[in-house]
Amino acid sequence: MAVLPVQTCEYPICAGSANRARRPRTPLPSLLRGFSAPVELDFAYSAEDLAFLMQYDSDSFNRWAAAQQLAKHTLISMIETDAMPDATIYQAFASLLADVNLDDALKAETLILPSESDIAECFDYADPAKIHTAREKLRHGLAKALHSDLEAIYMQRMFAKGLDDKAMQQRKLKNVCLSYLSKLQDGQRIALAYKQFQTADNMTDQYAALVVLSHCDCDERIKALQSFEKQWLHETNVMDKWFAVQAMSSLPHTLEHVKTLMQHEKFDMKNPNKVRALISSFALRNPALFHAEDGSGYVFVAEQVVILDALNPQVASRLVRALMNWKRLEPKRGALMRSQLELIADTKGLSGDVFEIVSKSLA
Repeated sequence: MAVLPVQTCEYPICAGSANRARRPRTPLPSLLRGFSAPVELDFAYSAEDLAFLMQYDSDSFNRWAAAQQLAKHTLISMIETDAMPDATIYQAFASLLADVNLDDALKAETLILPSESDIAECFDYADPAKIHTAREKLRHGLAKALHSDLEAIYMQRMFAKGLDDKAMQQRKLKNVCLSYLSKLQDGQRIALAYKQFQTADNMTDQYAALVVLSHCDCDERIKALQSFEKQWLHETNVMDKWFAVQAMSSLPHTLEHVKTLMQHEKFDMKNPNKVRALISSFALRNPALFHAEDGSGYVFVAEQVVILDALNPQVASRLVRALMNWKRLEPKRGALMRSQLELIADTKGLSGDVFEIVSKSLA
């Protein structure tokens, strides 16, 4: 029988009498310490338990895992009941930001909420619109509640320079804070992101600011995209990032913009890297718009699969996988996605690569 590492977690003795008074009546286990076993663990932690582990667990991975679980619990509750986030998660994230003993890289990773795809896995039948709305509401709530702390951390790390580990950690945390602050969608935070874009002396900061601006319907977004294009037009790998950031934008006109970008001089349907950067980024990394209620995202991807199948069946077979999860979607979207798979299956001369995936998905 395998013995899995377990440690009980309590408030540190130096935490003060107020914290000691709130110590759980029974020990709270910290399980699978040291990322010790490749298993899925189902343990009935409450939100308060997870917040406690997130703040005080001595195992760094388990702190991150507790934050992910707490965010998932919160988001599932919001989706199922249409409720507002509980104060527990705000308090836990505030304590995380205030922890001077936690390194910046781990703090940054712990602040990042589970992806919409990760949340969808928690449901038998996922509703992508509800998931997107809940996640954005939680991010906005955290940004509003913690904006002073987020701004302070951003300013403290604004001028992180160099390629050493400390500087890279500082940039990562700074850019996570900027991403949260951008959810407030006011002129001050947009100006902050645009200033970072203009003054960045490294790709990490420049691209992070561009990602933030890509979700804002503002003049700064347009100017930043134009400036980035002009600067990197002849660097093919960097232009892939330029295509991708626009394909992942949450703005409502993104699909039409993706179609326009397919006419760009640097886009080539015969180049797998360009297809992945633009079309696959939309299909796999923009769930809100790919799963549009009218099915337009599915129609677009299915059309590209058929076109690509004649050019490069391997690339087409990878793209068509975006349409495979129709059985896991709420009924309306599931039916729309299935209909596009059926249209692909009926295409004359379809390659064996694509036909095999489509037929198995429809079975």
